[in-house]
Formats: sequence, structure tokens, C-alpha cells
Amino acid sequence: MGGVPDGVVVLGIAVVVAVAQLRPQRVSTEARAWWVLPAVLVIATVDEGGLTDPRHRTVSALLLVATVLAGAATGVAWAWTARVWRDDDGAYWARGRGATLAVWAVGVLVGAVPHGLAALAGVRHGNGTAMLALAATLLTRSAVVILRTGGLGALLRSAHDAHGGPYGPGHAHGAYGGGHGKEQALR
Repeated sequence: MGGVPDGVVVLGIAVVVAVAQLRPQRVSTEARAWWVLPAVLVIATVDEGGLTDPRHRTVSALLLVATVLAGAATGVAWAWTARVWRDDDGAYWARGRGATLAVWAVGVLVGAVPHGLAALAGVRHGNGTAMLALAATLLTRSAVVILRTGGLGALLRSAHDAHGGPYGPGHAHGAYGGGHGKEQALR
């Protein structure tokens, strides 16, 4: 990410996303809407290289996997702390709660553990791993929220649409039929 330290980029994205989650956001099942930012983070990280320490390949690879798994777990927990509902028009919405902030705080602490272990072991564990963990967090959060709105079908249709599926871009995929009542809270 030339010029700007990766840690600053990760922190900036994390803060913007976390704050945005405290406001109601329309849930999009369009594939591009939920995987683009994680994909950009992964591409930028992989392009930069240096994800593992050449002197300690096995240990650094294990720490990389642990960091990414911690990010994915944070995303799942984050998605389950969000309130998800359906409005009168049939659109799905999600909004983080106080528990969402707690999940973010715990996620940051858990994600910092592999960095601390790497420092203690003398293994280089760069900020690129934090970018991959953030990508995993964002991707799993979006996938779980989509699953909560329409189940696996909505997620699969979303992935299928990204590859020119029969629904086409921008097609609404209501999984539960028409909107009934003011708001329909989901699971």
C-alpha cells in the first residue's frame, strides 16, 4: 500500500466500518457489494508480499492462519450481534448494537495475540496479516448477515449473480415473500 503504513490503513478501515455498523444499513445480497472490500484488502496484501518470515516459515504460517481465523471468528460473532430486520418494502436491514462494539474490542485483542506471540518468538509478523484478518472479518460478517436474511439460497444466488447468473445485476432476491407488518425481525 505504498506510502501509508498498513497498520494505519487497517485501523482506519476498521474504525469506519465499526462506526458505520451502529447505523441502520440496507443489506445487499448483490455479490459485488459484500466481497469487493475484502478482495481489495487481500489483493493489496498479497501483492505487497512478505506475509511469512523466511527464517521461520512454519511458525509464521501458523501465526498467519491463527490471525485470519481470529478475524473470521470476529466476523461471525459480529454478524450475530447485529439486529437484522425486514421493512414494509421487503428490504433487509442490519444495525450493530452495544454488543457489536464489544465483539470488535475482543476481536482486536484476540487478533493481537498472534502479533505478541510472534514478537516474543522473534518471528516477523507484519501488518499484512492484520489486513488479511480484517478481510476475513468483513467477508464472514457479510456472509452470515446474508444467511440470516435469506438463508443459503440468498448467499448462493449472490455468488451466482457475480458470474452472470440468471437473476442479473441488481435483481432483488426476497427470500420470505412480501413485507408483512412494520418490521419483521429475523432470527
